[in-house]
Amino acid sequence: MPDTISTQEGESAALPVVASIIICTCNRADSLAETLVAIESCALPEGGRVELIVVDNASKDNTKAVTEAFVSGKFDVRYVFEGKRGKGNAYNAGITASNGAVLLFTDDDVRPAPGWLTEHVAQYANPDVAAVQGRIELDFDAPPPTWMTGIHRGFLAETMPSDQPIYPYEKHLVGANMSFRKSIALEIGPFNPLLGPGRSGFWDESEFTIRMMKKGYNLKYCPAASVRHIIGVSRLTRGYFKDAAFRQGVSSFIVEGIGTVPMRTVSKGDMLRAQLRQLKLRLRARLKGEVYEATQDHLFFLMYRGATWAYYQGMERLTQKYTA
Repeated sequence: MPDTISTQEGESAALPVVASIIICTCNRADSLAETLVAIESCALPEGGRVELIVVDNASKDNTKAVTEAFVSGKFDVRYVFEGKRGKGNAYNAGITASNGAVLLFTDDDVRPAPGWLTEHVAQYANPDVAAVQGRIELDFDAPPPTWMTGIHRGFLAETMPSDQPIYPYEKHLVGANMSFRKSIALEIGPFNPLLGPGRSGFWDESEFTIRMMKKGYNLKYCPAASVRHIIGVSRLTRGYFKDAAFRQGVSSFIVEGIGTVPMRTVSKGDMLRAQLRQLKLRLRARLKGEVYEATQDHLFFLMYRGATWAYYQGMERLTQKYTA
């Protein structure tokens, strides 16, 4: 017996599932509740149903209760528990559970615009569009620090390359606001569970995107499919960005190690020269009375140091560490 959903007229609609919204979450029940309310305000595409899947990635809070308490007048809402930590595992569980032809992903700290869903789905009228990146604007709980630049905003998942659509779009997908055809996801294979939040930290969507592009599929950037990404004060510290940069470097090495991109050579001499440059820049900043930490140069150095650390760990030890 097919699933049904009540329409605004109270009639039963046994329509095909045209899209699946997938939210992967871990221990952020309060924020998730607000995201679910925001999604409920989204307009529905014509011609079919949309399901809303919450993938609980081993939460210890009341995520399940929040999901089950959410009553939607628009969506088939389902709760999926994934006990293996890591966003890659959560993504894969959501894809497996989904029934939609188009899969939309967002996070538990995102507030989509009313037209977010319909704009994503509309792009697939073009059969050559395999995936869509929507616009991600940052919405800060507190004023951002004066030292924040483009690289910091990138770490916070800001995606605003243009006010106009871009096709083909050649940057990597960002999970806070992305979609792709389920058929293509099944073809290119699952997300790598070593990568992303809960594991190495980053590159889960990027590694997936690279494999998609290698198959010759085209992406589109759609600014009209927009969301606000809520940024708490805990992510506005220099320490946060320094840690993120190091984990970015570790993740990039893992992507090289599994063969998605070519392996780079890492030498102790290169690392020593990079450290000497950092010392010079740090001394210059001190003489000027400035704080050097978390500048763009410093963050790029920390990425390189993370990749170097991962190189000397080796893939065997990294695999053990990030599957534990």
